[in-house]
Amino acid sequence: MDRSSPAPEAPSARPDRLRGALAGLMVALGTALAMGLLAAIFQVELGLLAIAAVGGWAIGVAVAWGSWGFGVHPRMTGPPFLAAVLGGLAWLGGSMIDYLVSLAILPGSTRTFPERVAQQSFGDYLGQQLSLVDGLAVALLVLFAWRSAR
Repeated sequence: MDRSSPAPEAPSARPDRLRGALAGLMVALGTALAMGLLAAIFQVELGLLAIAAVGGWAIGVAVAWGSWGFGVHPRMTGPPFLAAVLGGLAWLGGSMIDYLVSLAILPGSTRTFPERVAQQSFGDYLGQQLSLVDGLAVALLVLFAWRSAR
């Protein structure tokens, strides 16, 4: 009776960076959409921290899975760094969605949507909206994405 377990799969020498980037990007887009819509429509503030933590974790897992699959892999700095960058971009994308949706549903405005966008740039909007919650959301997205992609 052979009690030996199957040998674990040998780790790949190099991660599949393209597949990792695409998988992480898809999750980052979903995270940005959730953050942007909840901030613009429901004006959720502290709930964004939970979305940032879960979204960051999911981005990191997607990058790690895309880069290595489910097999054992060596520690490298590339995939966690990519996940952290995607986490920061998810926050920026969520802020852009918040900006556009907020302008689109602006009550009582007599201007058209393009006129509202021309009147207030994204940079001006972002400068007015930044808060401690936004700083914590960025930190959670980046930290959780980096940590879960290791």
